[in-house]
Amino acid sequence: ATPNGSNNWYKSGNITITINDGETDSTKSGVTGIVYTLNGVATTVQGRTATVTISTDGTHTIKAYATDGIINSQETTTHTIKRDVTDPSANLSTPTNVTTSGMTVTATAQDTTSGIKSYKFDISTSSSFSTITKTQTYTITTPTTSLGTQSHTFSGLNEGTTYYIRVIVTDEAGRTKTSNTVTQNTVKANTPPTKAVVSLNTKGTNYIKVNARSTDANGDRLTYTLRYGTSSSN
Repeated sequence: ATPNGSNNWYKSGNITITINDGETDSTKSGVTGIVYTLNGVATTVQGRTATVTISTDGTHTIKAYATDGIINSQETTTHTIKRDVTDPSANLSTPTNVTTSGMTVTATAQDTTSGIKSYKFDISTSSSFSTITKTQTYTITTPTTSLGTQSHTFSGLNEGTTYYIRVIVTDEAGRTKTSNTVTQNTVKANTPPTKAVVSLNTKGTNYIKVNARSTDANGDRLTYTLRYGTSSSN
C-alpha cells in the first residue's frame, strides 16, 4: 500500500504488506518458503507469498527473502514502514503581554511517534473562527518527539476587542490537532474625560451650590474635586 500521510508515513489504518518471490512464472519458481523479519523477529512462511500486518505506531523494518528449502535463497530485501495514526497533543495557554493592540500566546504540543512539524496560530473576533483576523505558521525544521513549545505575538489588533485564539498542530505524518480556544480582550485605551463645566445652582449669604458635568468615553465613574477661593487663580 502507498503511504497515505506526509513524508512516507501511513497516518490511518493497519498496513498490510504482501511479500512474494517475484517470479511471474510459477513453473520456474522452485520457491518453497518466504523468510522475513519484522523489527528483528524472524518468521518463515511456506509457499511463495507471505502477508505481514502492521498495527502499531512507529518505524518498522522488514527484511525478507525467498528460499527453495535447501541451500538457495534470494538476496535479502529491506523495507522501512512508518506508521502514525495518533493525533498530536496541542494546548494553548492564557495570553500574556496584553496591550491595546497586541498579545503573546504560547502553545505546547507533542507527538511521540513522528514528531511535531508545524504550529499554526489563528486569531479571530468570531468564536467559530468563521473569519480569521490574523494567522501565523511556524515550521519545525527537524521534527521532535519531545514536548515542545512555540510562542507568537499578535500585533495590529483593535483596542477593547474580544479575540479568540487557537493553534493547529501538525505532525510529520500529516495528522493535525486543534487546541483549546482561549478568549482575551485587548486593553481599551484610557481616554481622559472632557473638561468639567461648572454652573451656578443656588447661592445664599454664606454658601453657594454649583453643578459640575463631564463625560468619559470609556464609561468610567467620575470623581469631582472642587477647588474654590476668592480669586480666579484658585
